[in-house]
Amino acid sequence: MSLNLTLPENVVVEKEQDRIGGAKFTLDTGVYLVKIVQAFFSKSAGGATAMNFLFKTSEGKDFSQVIYITNKQGGITYTAKKGDNKGKEFPLPGYSLVDSICRLAVNKPLAEIAVNTKDITISVRDFASGSNVNKTVSMFTDLMDAKLKLAVEERKVNKQVDNGNGYENTNEFRILNEIAKVFTVNGLTSAELDKGLSEPLFMKEWSDKNSGKLVDQFKPVTGGVTAGVPKQTSAF
Repeated sequence: MSLNLTLPENVVVEKEQDRIGGAKFTLDTGVYLVKIVQAFFSKSAGGATAMNFLFKTSEGKDFSQVIYITNKQGGITYTAKKGDNKGKEFPLPGYSLVDSICRLAVNKPLAEIAVNTKDITISVRDFASGSNVNKTVSMFTDLMDAKLKLAVEERKVNKQVDNGNGYENTNEFRILNEIAKVFTVNGLTSAELDKGLSEPLFMKEWSDKNSGKLVDQFKPVTGGVTAGVPKQTSAF
């Protein structure tokens, strides 16, 4: 059998490049100076609102976070169910985190940031189709290009799947990044600012204790939906 294995002239032949596989997509645990590239709201299928952040580190690496600021009913608080604070109302952790980012980046609370927006069309991931699609979002203009420092943890966690009634852990893991603490561009926490301090003591303490460490939160699942040897399934 004779095969024509000559490529047509209009075919672009990519040159071979020297590369080593296994590229790392997450940030090592540490403190990073970042710039806010994107900040906009989205809603989950269940109705919860999230702030979508895209940061760029001073080394030029992108780092994204989706932080839920409301519950499915649109509430931004929860009621403590035990301890000395039982019965008291507190902001949801995600709301507090985003509010802290806003205050330490531009000295404005989230409630004030949320009223200044500009419609921008960006490329976002559509999980139904598995591809990127163009979508118009209301970008929070006050946060654009603002700088701050973030303590970022690299975490090993259980991959979750939808069982029809909600999400449950599996015996596969993934590696991701989560924001652990927020600082001003000079490295100060909210508490240090309130005390009138000018030296970033907590940031140095946190960095010395945690930098470079993988936070292992993976827990084996007995009778899980995907039994087997844990393996890395995603990176961001």
